[in-house]
Amino acid sequence: MLFKWIDHPSFRKHEQMMAILYEMGMADKQQLAVVTGWSLRTIRWTIEKIRSKGATPEEKDEWVRSIPIRKRTSPREVVYALGRMGIRYVQDMMEEQPHARTAPEAQVKHFLGINDILIRVMEKVPREDLVWLSSAEATDLILRTWEWRREELDKRYFIRPDARLGIRDRRYWIEYDNDTEGARKLERKFHGYVHLNDSTPVVWVAPNEKRRDYLQTLWKNMVKAFYSNHQSVPKMYFFVAGNETSFLVQEETEAVPV
Repeated sequence: MLFKWIDHPSFRKHEQMMAILYEMGMADKQQLAVVTGWSLRTIRWTIEKIRSKGATPEEKDEWVRSIPIRKRTSPREVVYALGRMGIRYVQDMMEEQPHARTAPEAQVKHFLGINDILIRVMEKVPREDLVWLSSAEATDLILRTWEWRREELDKRYFIRPDARLGIRDRRYWIEYDNDTEGARKLERKFHGYVHLNDSTPVVWVAPNEKRRDYLQTLWKNMVKAFYSNHQSVPKMYFFVAGNETSFLVQEETEAVPV
């Protein structure tokens, strides 16, 4: 879980930062500052401390990659992600089996979009009241659920959520849609949530109203076609990025499940 690494007594500050980056996949300085509660100066220092493990620019990138944001309209300049050696180091810290999972540069916007959902919630809710599971952790939770039920895993309906958010006694599956996935992939994910047989609401966040309405319509049509008599259809909520926060933190909202 993301927050357990902050001020962890067994790890130095730069090691804590490595674990946090491992969980977040990619993040910019502002996101890291909100999640950790550290100053931007401390963020920059810890990043440089990690990169100093490499002697050359190429070796430094093996520990932490610095990926420039080329979009002129973006206030962000750089996004950070662990390189191959950084990932291996964290997996040793966590006593995990080594496996490569460097975050692809093509998914910068996706990672930032997911992290922004958490950042907006953290501006409203104290960190101690939050639980945030990365995609890998949320997927592990689903696997353990299948094992606990002693049911055979049906790969047709296996899903990998983008995240799972806990706020006090409430839980949500989180999906950030960056308007890149086609209908078939989205339908497989919808089917997966139905066959999960889990009462946790699913919150979909889209970059604009057009995409939000498309997702909502696709889900409505799928329920009508396949699950009109199904007893355990999950509640799905669809938002434009930024509008989901009031619902998640239970401020006044007119959100209605679809």
